[in-house]
Amino acid sequence: MMFNYFFEIILDDYKKVLKIKMKKILWICKISLIAIAIFSFINCVKPEKSNILFYEVNLKSQDLRMFWKNEKGQNYKNFENLMR
Repeated sequence: MMFNYFFEIILDDYKKVLKIKMKKILWICKISLIAIAIFSFINCVKPEKSNILFYEVNLKSQDLRMFWKNEKGQNYKNFENLMR
């Protein structure tokens, strides 16, 4: 009977300690997940170096002309000629 009493006291103390440790572990996990999310977002935002150059053109207010030349050395002038 005395042994059961001491065992229950020890078990209660162990449960309290375990509960505190679990809370610490959960906080560490939460902070780690937030840090991982932030660092992965920072890495995604960095622009990659690219050899592609592009421009956005508003055809309603700007005049788009092509100066690309075909095999004969003539300008395509527009996209319709490029398709032919």
